[in-house]
Amino acid sequence: MDTDEIDIQAGARIYNNGKFRDLSSASGSTADLVATPSLGAVVSGDYSKWLDIANITWNTSGTYSKEWTASSTVATTTVFTIGDLQPAHYYIVSVDDVAQQTLQADGNGRIAYTYTGGYSVHTFNVDPDTTAPTTPTASLTSNISGGGTQTFTWTASSDASSGLLKYQLYVDGAIKNDSIATTTTQTSATGFSCGSHSWYISAVDNEGNSVSSNTQTFSVSSCGGGGTFYGPPSALPGYLTPRMQTIAPDGTVTYLDTPTPAATPTPPTVSTPSRAPSSFLRSLKYGSKGNDVSALQEFLKKDQTLYPEGLVTGFFGPATQRAIRRFQEKYDIASSSTPGYGTVGPKTRAKLNALIK
Repeated sequence: MDTDEIDIQAGARIYNNGKFRDLSSASGSTADLVATPSLGAVVSGDYSKWLDIANITWNTSGTYSKEWTASSTVATTTVFTIGDLQPAHYYIVSVDDVAQQTLQADGNGRIAYTYTGGYSVHTFNVDPDTTAPTTPTASLTSNISGGGTQTFTWTASSDASSGLLKYQLYVDGAIKNDSIATTTTQTSATGFSCGSHSWYISAVDNEGNSVSSNTQTFSVSSCGGGGTFYGPPSALPGYLTPRMQTIAPDGTVTYLDTPTPAATPTPPTVSTPSRAPSSFLRSLKYGSKGNDVSALQEFLKKDQTLYPEGLVTGFFGPATQRAIRRFQEKYDIASSSTPGYGTVGPKTRAKLNALIK
């Protein structure tokens, strides 16, 4: 005793005498649902035992989810054959929101589920398997040298629905090994560039649901020479010598091994005396400037009674003027009452030239 396709709106009542009928007016839209209850011996004309199928929701695209209710006058075992599913995909059958079994659709997009519980009114659901496997945990990895082999290990994953299909190894975000058997939790790989790398494991179930483990890292060093390096770290390319330092509260870093720059010695000031000319060729007076003024001052400072200041500036100022006046008085050239007093005129210049020869 069973039904063929059931009208979605009308539902169906199935009797133990092999008859069935719609529960309400039909819509013409049918569900590929066959219910085969075991209602006991077939008794012609006996309509006391029946199974009702109602409240049908039937998606034939998208999630392909199905739902219906079933009720009966007796406890019975019923085989439900559900169609309009995607071939080879996995579906979870639930009764009253409790998952009962995961089934794979055949090539025609059908599954068969046998219900063995008692009946009052129960709600049946068929939904695609979207549950990912349990999450594996990636273990710490050691650093390796260039050209070496890295071994990756993790804890096992499981999948209670469609079952675990494979593991995948990802390194630096790309698949390194696409199909690792579910019977192992370890794999090895080579061909890593020098530097730091990240990796994780993905567990994939038969429906294609996947979950990724935590991410671990490892480094590859000594890549240049292709061999094992046994020398001191300071011999490695790019090695930086460790330096002691202090860090102030404001973040300023002071390196303790920074030598204090040696003070640059200040060269001694060498005074280059101006040479007295072989003769004074021009008249000099207050305000005159030049090398001949410097030569005059050099000559006068030799006699501190004449020029006690002893300044050699190249400028004929008050001190130089006083020195010339003393010179003129000493050699009876001029006095305060005569013209040219305090200037280097012809008479004073002649006396100077006579003394420097």
